[in-house]
Amino acid sequence: MYPACTISRKEAESHGSTDSKYKKDRQLGSAFELKEWDEIETLWVENDKKREEVYKEALRSCDSRQWVKLIKTSYQRNQARLQKGKKATTSDERYLHMAEDNLFGELAIPFEMTKGEAEEYFVAQIRGE
Repeated sequence: MYPACTISRKEAESHGSTDSKYKKDRQLGSAFELKEWDEIETLWVENDKKREEVYKEALRSCDSRQWVKLIKTSYQRNQARLQKGKKATTSDERYLHMAEDNLFGELAIPFEMTKGEAEEYFVAQIRGE
């Protein structure tokens, strides 16, 4: 598994880290403007083995923008495969879910939401709702 880049709200509270300075630091450090979504490029790599390495590096980076790149790449690859009548690859699905879990966990902290609420908010923002 990959190193945890986020901490739970419970962990933050136990260390007295839920004060406004902590929240602002987390917001500045990771909760980028969702408007940037379209500007963030994908991680296109033709070679499957190399792609998996690039995905692993993105997850290890603890950088929310890298996670968005991974999410966009996996999603677009899966959509392209589905349009061709093929199934999504297990590898893309696995890394997509790990990146989503990291991203939504990271976004949940400054916005004081659960991961599920952060995911709903994120999806709504991307769709322009």
